[in-house]
Amino acid sequence: MVIRRFLFSWVCLLASSLFMYGQVAVKTNVAIDAVAIPNLGVEVGLSKKLTVDIPFYYNPWKYSDNKMLKLVMVQPELRYWLCDKFNGHFFRFPFNGRSIQYYRY
Repeated sequence: MVIRRFLFSWVCLLASSLFMYGQVAVKTNVAIDAVAIPNLGVEVGLSKKLTVDIPFYYNPWKYSDNKMLKLVMVQPELRYWLCDKFNGHFFRFPFNGRSIQYYRY
């Protein structure tokens, strides 16, 4: 029940930002695609310099001898863009406990 409330609040936050700012990016990770793991990500603009990126990875494939690499992963992160959102450099604030990282995009 707590997870449902959390997900519902995130959906409401993202939906409200769509009406205010109207920029959404749907994307995939090509390096993960190369090893045949399906993935999909959504990045939503929250303000002029903030976006939320939520990628999802899932591996349903079974390998020889009935072995399976079980992978279900979600890595949400907040991005602060130094110029305009979706353009230039950004700071990354992940929600899964890793350190803050700087990227050039």
